[in-house]
Amino acid sequence: MEKVCGYVGRRGTFANFLFKACALNDDLKQLPNGDRTEIGEKGINLSGGQKARVALARAVYQDRDVYLLDDPLSAVDAHVSKHIFTNVIGPQGLLKNKTSGFRLLQWKCVTHRGSITHVATYDTLRNNDVSEVMQESPQESEDSPNSESSKISKSDDNEDELDADEVRSVVSRNSRTSRESKKKYFSKKEHGNLIEKEEIALGRVKFSVYMVYLKSMGILRYFVPFVVALVLNSVFLMARNLWLSDWSNDNIPGVDKGLAKPLGIRLVVFMYLALSALILGAVVASLKLHEPLLHNILRSPLSHFDVTPLGRILNRLGKDMEVVDLRLSSSFRFLAIAFMSVLQTCIIISISTPLFTLVIIPIFVIYLLVLHYFIPCSRQLQRLTAITRSPIYSHFDESIQARETYPMLILVANFRQMVGGTPGVIRKHCDPWKQSANCVANSSFQITFMLNFFMRQLSEIETNIVAVERIKEYTETAVEAPWRCRHPPPIDWPRGEISIYNYSARYRPGLDLVIKDVTVHIFPMEKIGLATFVFICIGKSSLALALFRIIEPASGKILVDGVDITTIGLHDLRERLTIIPQDPVLFSGTLRFNLDPTQKHTDAELWSAIEHANLKHFVQSFPLGFQHQVDECGHNISAGQRQLICLTRALMRKSRLIVLDEATASVDSQTDMLIQDTIRSQFSSSTIITIAHRLNTIFDYDRFVYGISKVLSNVKNVDNCSS
Repeated sequence: MEKVCGYVGRRGTFANFLFKACALNDDLKQLPNGDRTEIGEKGINLSGGQKARVALARAVYQDRDVYLLDDPLSAVDAHVSKHIFTNVIGPQGLLKNKTSGFRLLQWKCVTHRGSITHVATYDTLRNNDVSEVMQESPQESEDSPNSESSKISKSDDNEDELDADEVRSVVSRNSRTSRESKKKYFSKKEHGNLIEKEEIALGRVKFSVYMVYLKSMGILRYFVPFVVALVLNSVFLMARNLWLSDWSNDNIPGVDKGLAKPLGIRLVVFMYLALSALILGAVVASLKLHEPLLHNILRSPLSHFDVTPLGRILNRLGKDMEVVDLRLSSSFRFLAIAFMSVLQTCIIISISTPLFTLVIIPIFVIYLLVLHYFIPCSRQLQRLTAITRSPIYSHFDESIQARETYPMLILVANFRQMVGGTPGVIRKHCDPWKQSANCVANSSFQITFMLNFFMRQLSEIETNIVAVERIKEYTETAVEAPWRCRHPPPIDWPRGEISIYNYSARYRPGLDLVIKDVTVHIFPMEKIGLATFVFICIGKSSLALALFRIIEPASGKILVDGVDITTIGLHDLRERLTIIPQDPVLFSGTLRFNLDPTQKHTDAELWSAIEHANLKHFVQSFPLGFQHQVDECGHNISAGQRQLICLTRALMRKSRLIVLDEATASVDSQTDMLIQDTIRSQFSSSTIITIAHRLNTIFDYDRFVYGISKVLSNVKNVDNCSS
């Protein structure tokens, strides 16, 4: 509900009508907690079409006078597109009295290379010279209420036409089964919460956690030398104090004044050795703790990131590692120095005044009793502080990514209201205990002055070691299969043959299967089209995830050229395959780095791939060319250009097996046409598997999978099947 109505939104009559208009009612029924179901980071548990509809509903809920809709129907299928157009965007929809930048039946704005070239009605543009650049997008013919009259052309070739009724029957049956499967999937999550609550360790920190830090430091190499040097330093410090005591009494003969200089030198030398061993050991410990932490995070399976917010990972890599780097070694140093100071002081006083031992023992007992209550409270508060810091990191990351959306939806004021009210809630609940809190505070100050430096450092060690405990937790998480194996596949592998036998898979243990008993055989160089309703799965990309072993099989197997993909390393598998995803991935860096991250290709090969991907004019428009700086996630490049960059990367890899996961779902019709033409011409000798919800993108493929086990060949006029 918050994704549509904001933090303070309440579902009312308009919200109910809005959900229906945006085709969200069926999705809400599948969720166990309805519109109160938690949505994961970046909408990870929503499909691309669901995220598009939620974004549209959120915009309509704001009730603005002007709307600019940037291709909101590209990620949904024809039926949902027509429903949304009729009830929201069209002349009789919710935006009928609004100024909208998405009016298919009124004025059209034609752009070319960043400039507006024509603004006119569709008929005017069609009759003028610009008709050549006005290629009707597939969704226009499907979205328009008068689709039959608005089509430019329609094929009359009915040869090998599919039985539309049969396809509709299969689609309907599979859709119902998919909804039931999805409902079972969500029912596994109590109260609709995808992100599980972070666990808090209770009780004392285990001794094994201390040993993890000491072993990371190097017990024999650094810790033992530190202790030995510090003990020797304390011995010479006691000798210095005894010598000063004798030297101060001038009437005692026999005091060797020549001992002062050697004692001072030894003190400095052993303190230097002790601190050097501790500092070097702390640096080594930080590196050895950070390395397995980063290793496990980078090799964690997809299921780990489904239920783990980014803030928790940043918290471990950020604040917890900061404690290990800066504070933990200092705590060990001060604790050791304080302990040796207390010990030598007690020895010196006990030698001169034996009765002191009768006084110091009860004092130590009192201190231990105080620490018995203070350390557990301090330790648990540190754990709570560390856990509550994770949502702050998550919100900070999401705020940066949505920095353009927040002001437009006026969510800044709502967030300020939510955050500003938090101190008031805390104060309200603390007022009844105000007097007792003041009493406790006064007592705490008195106790603080009574505690000595050693006791404070002892509690500080127990508090800071919690960071090692939390890091150790993430170094023991499950990781993916090995990246390399002893027997890699042949150099010319794969040739493009895929055999899937009774394959089933699930996203995480304990969840229902998302792929059930699939058996398919694909020949080399074949072009296979998969509709999004195939394989009764929750996600539209489950088969692609299985092919790249992002999800592991529950049963069955996938053979590529006769090689079981579970018997080879993940790097050996993934570097031989190529995928062009729906959401293009770009990194912060130069354009060349994004086109050729491994730096294996020459400029000539790069320009050849760019020309085939129709990116030559785009690259030449930059003064720096390949050295043009790309922002994080490619925010300074349009969606279509980002997708063409991903296509260029695929062209340079020259893989024999390529997966297109709705690669053209979020781009305009012209970019769609460019990508499809390039794929047909440049990947003619490769096996292509295309996952699409628009059937026109796969109409000329060799085979079209439209059911659980039904594969049709020589598909023609698939547009008739989607109507």
